[in-house]
Amino acid sequence: MSIGLALSAQERAPERPERPERPERPERPERPERAERPERAERPERSEKIEEMKQAFIRERLDLSEEKADSFIALLDEYEKKKRAIKKEAREQKVLKEGEKRKNAQLSKIEANLMLARKFEIKEKMLNLEREQMAKSIEMISAVKVLEYYKAEREFKRELLKMLKEQRGRGGR
Repeated sequence: MSIGLALSAQERAPERPERPERPERPERPERPERAERPERAERPERSEKIEEMKQAFIRERLDLSEEKADSFIALLDEYEKKKRAIKKEAREQKVLKEGEKRKNAQLSKIEANLMLARKFEIKEKMLNLEREQMAKSIEMISAVKVLEYYKAEREFKRELLKMLKEQRGRGGR
């Protein structure tokens, strides 16, 4: 005696309600062809311009004497160079490890532990660099001015992003 194991298609899978149609996405503005985009050689000019704007913004906000401002900006430049060097080292390590990972397809526990240890070494380097920079900054311009600098830096980033967003909205780069 069978108990009706054969169910009709309708009994097995109840109908799903139809999904509402998705609204069409607005068209993205077309990106310029590679030939029309600024080449990498032109980008350092843009970076330099942004750096000059940042320095002017910080000079204005911190209200330092010309001499103090110059020495503080030089200290910031030195800090940024060291920071970029650490980041470059981290990227190079990552690229090497990624290449090895692709070759072997699987990491051993030892390799994974070494990679994690290296990651924290780099974070420690960055933290130590920041501590060193902060100590020099406090010695040079005072703790209050250092806090004002951090605030000014955040404000500058916000203004820069706003400006870039407006430029893109107008179609410029």
